Amino acid sequence: MYQRTSTNAFGSDGERTFRRSSVNEGNYTSRNVGKTFNQAPTASRRPFGDISNRLPFNQSKNDKYSVRQADNASSQPNYWNSSIDIDSKDKSDPLKASEFAPDIFNYYRRIEPQFKVDRNYLNQQAEINDKMRGILIDWLVEVHLKFKLMPETLFITINLIDRYLMKRAVPRKNLQLVGVTAMLLASKYEEIWAPEVKDFIYISDKAYTRQQILHMEKSMLNVLKFNLTVPTSFTFLNRYLKASGEDATAATNRASTSQLSTMALYLTELTLPNTAFLDFPCSLIAASSVYVAQLTFNKSTNWNQTMIAHTNYQEADMKACVQALVDLQRQSKQSDSSSAVFKKFKGSRFGEVAKLPTAVLPQHMMN
Repeated sequence: MYQRTSTNAFGSDGERTFRRSSVNEGNYTSRNVGKTFNQAPTASRRPFGDISNRLPFNQSKNDKYSVRQADNASSQPNYWNSSIDIDSKDKSDPLKASEFAPDIFNYYRRIEPQFKVDRNYLNQQAEINDKMRGILIDWLVEVHLKFKLMPETLFITINLIDRYLMKRAVPRKNLQLVGVTAMLLASKYEEIWAPEVKDFIYISDKAYTRQQILHMEKSMLNVLKFNLTVPTSFTFLNRYLKASGEDATAATNRASTSQLSTMALYLTELTLPNTAFLDFPCSLIAASSVYVAQLTFNKSTNWNQTMIAHTNYQEADMKACVQALVDLQRQSKQSDSSSAVFKKFKGSRFGEVAKLPTAVLPQHMMN
């Protein structure tokens, strides 16, 4: 049975509080760090602040990355060139679908702009801001770890949350409901043994009823038109790790998973609570994570023709995202209240990669 935790944003007297969970070895416990909003923040909590800037939402029509993505997808690389074919060794394994893999990932790159979320989409929400989104995702990372779900489930969960909030106004009290419902849907889609509704009721300390979760599930599916098959950063990450010669099963919690692969996954997960990374396409984040992971371990990077062919990114294309990732990697160690992602990856289960020194960028990747 799971231990209960909650991110209920309202106290018994109507005061807005925030109760978040912590992950301990063996036990999943809850600690109440929910003081009222008019009190000063402490190192162990980040309050739900008020939205100071409520601008009307406008989808950017000049998104340079979205335009470039569409252009790049049309110029498909030659995967079948013998020098850059990374699927030939898997032809005997029908589960790898090596014959169709290039077409699948070309398709993902082609449709990626359709599911890209605008960085400022929360400006249209009257009661929700970036900090609230970050706290929710921080909690979901802990729940995801406790439930022992597949990595892809977490990325699909965040994608569903962002796409739903971009299209529907949600009151603050229902933000956690959106989060647990998104993880329920992602689990049903991705997992063999998915957590049940009662598990999400229990893990959220009975903040919502079964009927509320089922109603939100129907609403989310209808708003998103049942589009759950979406490319995420994790989708591209495994492909790019394979192209780099690393273990393509990034951080599946197996002993055989390389530290470089785990570091790449750590960097990718670090971007999830940070709305600044919504500026970048998922494929670019994945490529940049592999690049920074290579720098972290090798002090240099091997961004050769194989990597360029399979990612469709030159080093110059990744410069802004790589710089942002290195800054985020550095900030994660300096933060007074480390994120759930940092705590997760500093444990022995993930090779303590979060404790490793920050990558040093080569001169040509700096401003």
